Amino acid sequence: SYASYKDKDYIKAEANLKRFLSLYPASNFAAYAQYLLGMSYYDQIIDVTRDQTMVLAALDTFKLIMDRYPKSDFAKDAYFKIIYLENNLAAKELDVAMTYISLKKYISAVRRFKNIVNKYQTTTYVPEALHRLVEIYLILGVKDEAIVNARVLGYNFPKSRWYKLSYNLLKKNNILLSE
Repeated sequence: SYASYKDKDYIKAEANLKRFLSLYPASNFAAYAQYLLGMSYYDQIIDVTRDQTMVLAALDTFKLIMDRYPKSDFAKDAYFKIIYLENNLAAKELDVAMTYISLKKYISAVRRFKNIVNKYQTTTYVPEALHRLVEIYLILGVKDEAIVNARVLGYNFPKSRWYKLSYNLLKKNNILLSE
Protein backbone atom coordinates (compact mmCIF):
# COMPACT_ATOMS: atom_id res chain seq x y z
CA SER A 1 0.00 0.00 0.00
CA TYR A 2 2.76 2.40 0.93
CA ALA A 3 4.70 1.62 -2.26
CA SER A 4 1.60 2.31 -4.35
CA TYR A 5 1.00 5.54 -2.44
CA LYS A 6 4.64 6.62 -2.92
CA ASP A 7 4.37 5.88 -6.67
CA LYS A 8 1.21 8.00 -6.75
CA ASP A 9 -0.86 5.00 -7.78
CA TYR A 10 -3.66 6.19 -5.55
CA ILE A 11 -6.31 3.82 -6.88
CA LYS A 12 -4.19 0.77 -6.08
CA ALA A 13 -3.18 2.21 -2.69
CA GLU A 14 -6.82 2.91 -1.83
CA ALA A 15 -7.91 -0.61 -2.81
CA ASN A 16 -5.12 -2.23 -0.78
CA LEU A 17 -5.70 -0.02 2.25
CA LYS A 18 -9.46 -0.59 2.25
CA ARG A 19 -8.90 -4.34 1.93
CA PHE A 20 -6.42 -4.27 4.82
CA LEU A 21 -8.78 -2.26 7.00
CA SER A 22 -11.69 -4.60 6.29
CA LEU A 23 -9.62 -7.72 7.03
CA TYR A 24 -7.74 -6.36 10.07
CA PRO A 25 -9.80 -3.58 11.68
CA ALA A 26 -8.21 -4.15 15.11
CA SER A 27 -4.63 -4.30 13.85
CA ASN A 28 -1.92 -2.18 15.43
CA PHE A 29 -1.44 -0.73 11.94
CA ALA A 30 -5.10 0.22 11.40
CA ALA A 31 -4.54 3.86 12.42
CA TYR A 32 -1.59 4.11 10.04
CA ALA A 33 -3.57 2.47 7.22
CA GLN A 34 -6.43 4.90 7.80
CA TYR A 35 -3.99 7.82 7.80
CA LEU A 36 -2.34 6.62 4.58
CA LEU A 37 -5.78 6.31 3.00
CA GLY A 38 -6.59 9.88 4.04
CA MET A 39 -3.27 11.07 2.66
CA SER A 40 -3.91 9.36 -0.67
CA TYR A 41 -7.15 11.36 -0.95
CA TYR A 42 -5.46 14.50 0.35
CA ASP A 43 -2.65 14.34 -2.21
CA GLN A 44 -5.20 14.24 -5.04
CA ILE A 45 -6.75 17.59 -4.12
CA ILE A 46 -6.11 20.06 -6.91
CA ASP A 47 -7.73 23.39 -5.99
CA VAL A 48 -10.90 25.05 -4.80
CA THR A 49 -12.35 25.60 -8.27
CA ARG A 50 -12.39 21.87 -9.03
CA ASP A 51 -14.55 18.97 -7.90
CA GLN A 52 -14.36 18.53 -4.12
CA THR A 53 -14.86 14.75 -4.03
CA MET A 54 -11.34 14.09 -2.78
CA VAL A 55 -11.65 16.85 -0.18
CA LEU A 56 -14.78 15.21 1.21
CA ALA A 57 -13.19 11.74 1.16
CA ALA A 58 -10.07 13.03 2.94
CA LEU A 59 -12.17 14.94 5.47
CA ASP A 60 -14.25 11.87 6.31
CA THR A 61 -11.11 9.76 6.66
CA PHE A 62 -9.32 12.23 8.94
CA LYS A 63 -12.45 12.66 11.06
CA LEU A 64 -12.58 8.88 11.40
CA ILE A 65 -9.00 8.93 12.66
CA MET A 66 -9.95 11.55 15.26
CA ASP A 67 -12.92 9.43 16.36
CA ARG A 68 -11.35 5.95 16.38
CA TYR A 69 -7.71 6.69 17.08
CA PRO A 70 -7.58 9.97 19.05
CA LYS A 71 -4.40 8.96 20.88
CA SER A 72 -2.54 7.70 17.84
CA ASP A 73 0.51 9.40 16.35
CA PHE A 74 -1.67 10.49 13.43
CA ALA A 75 -4.45 12.27 15.33
CA LYS A 76 -2.67 15.62 15.63
CA ASP A 77 -1.89 15.79 11.91
CA ALA A 78 -5.44 14.65 11.12
CA TYR A 79 -6.77 17.51 13.26
CA PHE A 80 -4.82 20.11 11.26
CA LYS A 81 -5.78 18.48 7.98
CA ILE A 82 -9.45 18.71 9.01
CA ILE A 83 -9.08 22.45 9.60
CA TYR A 84 -7.47 22.88 6.18
CA LEU A 85 -10.07 20.74 4.42
CA GLU A 86 -13.01 22.55 6.03
CA ASN A 87 -11.49 25.85 4.92
CA ASN A 88 -11.17 24.40 1.44
CA LEU A 89 -14.86 23.41 1.38
CA ALA A 90 -15.89 26.81 2.72
CA ALA A 91 -13.79 28.48 0.01
CA LYS A 92 -15.61 26.41 -2.61
CA GLU A 93 -18.97 27.47 -1.19
CA LEU A 94 -17.83 31.09 -1.27
CA ASP A 95 -16.64 30.74 -4.87
CA VAL A 96 -19.98 29.30 -5.97
CA ALA A 97 -21.92 31.92 -4.00
CA MET A 98 -19.97 34.76 -5.59
CA THR A 99 -20.77 33.30 -9.00
CA TYR A 100 -24.46 33.29 -8.06
CA ILE A 101 -24.21 36.93 -7.02
CA SER A 102 -22.66 37.86 -10.36
CA LEU A 103 -25.58 36.10 -12.06
CA LYS A 104 -28.02 37.89 -9.72
CA LYS A 105 -29.22 34.55 -8.31
CA TYR A 106 -29.45 35.93 -4.80
CA ILE A 107 -31.46 33.17 -3.15
CA SER A 108 -28.97 30.53 -4.31
CA ALA A 109 -26.13 32.72 -3.05
CA VAL A 110 -27.84 33.10 0.33
CA ARG A 111 -28.09 29.32 0.60
CA ARG A 112 -24.35 28.94 -0.06
CA PHE A 113 -23.38 31.67 2.41
CA LYS A 114 -25.60 30.10 5.06
CA ASN A 115 -23.86 26.78 4.42
CA ILE A 116 -20.57 28.45 5.27
CA VAL A 117 -21.96 29.99 8.45
CA ASN A 118 -23.71 26.81 9.60
CA LYS A 119 -21.42 24.00 8.42
CA TYR A 120 -17.99 25.61 8.54
CA GLN A 121 -18.26 27.84 11.61
CA THR A 122 -14.59 27.65 12.49
CA THR A 123 -13.27 28.65 9.08
CA THR A 124 -11.80 31.96 8.04
CA TYR A 125 -14.64 32.48 5.54
CA VAL A 126 -17.45 33.03 8.05
CA PRO A 127 -16.97 36.82 8.45
CA GLU A 128 -17.10 37.37 4.70
CA ALA A 129 -20.12 35.08 4.36
CA LEU A 130 -21.97 37.08 7.02
CA HIS A 131 -21.08 40.35 5.29
CA ARG A 132 -22.27 39.00 1.94
CA LEU A 133 -25.53 37.98 3.58
CA VAL A 134 -25.94 41.57 4.80
CA GLU A 135 -25.32 42.82 1.26
CA ILE A 136 -27.78 40.42 -0.33
CA TYR A 137 -30.51 41.03 2.22
CA LEU A 138 -30.18 44.77 1.61
CA ILE A 139 -30.43 44.18 -2.14
CA LEU A 140 -33.54 42.08 -1.58
CA GLY A 141 -34.98 44.68 0.81
CA VAL A 142 -35.05 42.38 3.84
CA LYS A 143 -33.63 44.83 6.36
CA ASP A 144 -34.35 42.72 9.45
CA GLU A 145 -32.25 39.83 8.17
CA ALA A 146 -29.47 42.23 7.18
CA ILE A 147 -29.46 43.63 10.71
CA VAL A 148 -29.44 40.16 12.29
CA ASN A 149 -26.46 39.05 10.21
CA ALA A 150 -24.61 42.30 10.88
CA ARG A 151 -25.16 41.83 14.61
CA VAL A 152 -23.85 38.28 14.48
CA LEU A 153 -20.86 39.53 12.52
CA GLY A 154 -20.25 42.37 14.97
CA TYR A 155 -20.60 40.14 18.01
CA ASN A 156 -18.30 37.39 16.76
CA PHE A 157 -15.85 39.39 14.64
CA PRO A 158 -15.93 42.99 15.91
CA LYS A 159 -12.47 43.82 14.60
CA SER A 160 -12.81 42.26 11.15
CA ARG A 161 -12.84 44.36 8.03
CA TRP A 162 -16.05 42.59 7.02
CA TYR A 163 -17.85 44.00 10.04
CA LYS A 164 -16.62 47.48 9.20
CA LEU A 165 -17.86 47.06 5.63
CA SER A 166 -21.25 45.82 6.84
CA TYR A 167 -21.53 48.61 9.38
CA ASN A 168 -20.75 51.22 6.71
CA LEU A 169 -23.21 49.60 4.32
CA LEU A 170 -26.00 49.74 6.88
CA LYS A 171 -25.08 53.31 7.78
CA LYS A 172 -25.17 54.25 4.08
CA ASN A 173 -28.67 52.76 3.87
CA ASN A 174 -29.75 54.70 6.99
CA ILE A 175 -30.15 51.54 9.06
CA LEU A 176 -28.94 51.48 12.63
CA LEU A 177 -27.88 48.25 14.34
CA SER A 178 -29.71 49.27 17.51
CA GLU A 179 -33.11 49.10 15.78
